[in-house]
Amino acid sequence: RSRDLPALGVVVASSCHYLRELHFPNLLRVGLRVARVGRSSVSYLPAIFRVEPDGSLTLCATGEFVHVYVDPETWRPESVPVQVRDVIDALPRRD
Repeated sequence: RSRDLPALGVVVASSCHYLRELHFPNLLRVGLRVARVGRSSVSYLPAIFRVEPDGSLTLCATGEFVHVYVDPETWRPESVPVQVRDVIDALPRRD
């Protein structure tokens, strides 16, 4: 078995807002923030920054995606698995 979670995380929404161009071979820094943890879903907010020659960062894209956890057989919503909550709880917080 390739996964050990009792529920399957399905992407139910995603979006990307492009703010500035990126080109190969730009050096990028990507950030990901957990925006919300619900009973059966987790919302994430990614951001992509271009690293400028002087080391400063330029915001180039932002987005959102939402995972809803479902029973893999019935596809009915399930609670966010404890393994996922544990990883989220261990992430550094910026309040």
